[in-house]
Amino acid sequence: MRRGIASAPTPSSALNSRVTERASERVAGLSELRDAAGAVGGARSWGLFALKGCASAGLLAWVLFRADLVEVWSAVRSATTGWLAFAVLLVILGPAIMTMRWHGLLGTQGVHLPRRALFGSLVVAGFFRQFLPSTIGGDAVRAYDSWRAGASKSVALTVLVVDRLTGLVALLGFIVVALGFSDRMAARLPGAWGVVAIAAGGLGIAIWTMFAPASALVRLAEQAVASLPGPVRKIGEKALWAATAYRNRRGALAPALGWSVVLQLNVVTFYFAIAQSLGLGIAYHEWFVIVPIAFFVMLLPISINGIGLRESVFIFLLGAFAVTREQAVAFAWIEFGLFLLHGVAGGVWYAIRRST
Repeated sequence: MRRGIASAPTPSSALNSRVTERASERVAGLSELRDAAGAVGGARSWGLFALKGCASAGLLAWVLFRADLVEVWSAVRSATTGWLAFAVLLVILGPAIMTMRWHGLLGTQGVHLPRRALFGSLVVAGFFRQFLPSTIGGDAVRAYDSWRAGASKSVALTVLVVDRLTGLVALLGFIVVALGFSDRMAARLPGAWGVVAIAAGGLGIAIWTMFAPASALVRLAEQAVASLPGPVRKIGEKALWAATAYRNRRGALAPALGWSVVLQLNVVTFYFAIAQSLGLGIAYHEWFVIVPIAFFVMLLPISINGIGLRESVFIFLLGAFAVTREQAVAFAWIEFGLFLLHGVAGGVWYAIRRST
């Protein structure tokens, strides 16, 4: 009898057990989100990281070998302070616009977070995106914050996928329209129309699948998933849910696309402001072609955070407008420096958030 009393849990030990259990669940949940995000963006092995490092070092060495660093530094110093300050404001405005898009997509799935919390999450994600070797770190932060607010893991990740897709659709729309008004870029990129058409078709299919898939195809997919063995079936069910989470919810798609257009306008204006600070003299409408092409090239997973690749692509694209190699490198480094500044601000925000 005495042993039974001694072995009975006290209220304090029961409370500690529940706290420990909840903490373990949250750690496990974050681990699952991180693993899922890694599956979406592709696994990052140390070997791949080393290859990217070599690619970045090689591209950067090629750029620096052919550029006059004295002229690059002279171009950087000549940048107009007023235009750079305007560019900094646009960097801050970007997460605010993304907050509105993310807030709407989450709200459609029944997840309601204060906009201030979403804005903070995006700023912190910028820190992880700039100082980790891929965008997966930033996406994991956003997914974890959504999950912590009550979203399931599937909802948290699906919202991020849709968030990115709508942004890509807006960028492609800019290229399609702007290429018709940019004779220089059309001549410099003779195969651009074909690439844009293929990419637009692929993204269109993805958007249609996620927002308005045919009922017959959905039933066929459900039957195929149901026939899979147990562990594989669970993965298939989650993937199918993610693909149809916004099915027939055009009320969520239209605002998300609208905010994506506003966001990309902000991005294009940001690059235009840097160009104006350097006196490059490239017309505003030309940047609606330059920026999306540069963005898609820098998405290629062949370098670390676009280092080396960024300088190379701007040397090529801006060369169509008689911009010197040194001016293009100065442009790329100012752009990178402003985003690093944004990442540092995200690190400060992250430190404050952890302390509170």
